[in-house]
Amino acid sequence: MIECIDTVRKNAHTTRVFTFGIGSDASKQLVRGMAQAGEGQFELIKDTFNMEEKVLRQLNRALKPALTDVSWIIRKIIVM
Repeated sequence: MIECIDTVRKNAHTTRVFTFGIGSDASKQLVRGMAQAGEGQFELIKDTFNMEEKVLRQLNRALKPALTDVSWIIRKIIVM
């Protein structure tokens, strides 16, 4: 599990990771850890009742642009 999370963390500068844990036996620690390491989010799906809603929510999140390491330089220009 640690190896998976570390691999995601090493690539987080180029890729966001959104994860799903499906079923009652899904490792919440792994699903959450990979998503956090990849600067994404996770969803736990225990049954198929609300699966579509959770999948669409993750897709919506993944399609939004992510801004990281943004710098602004503002210069004051004086016109006389």
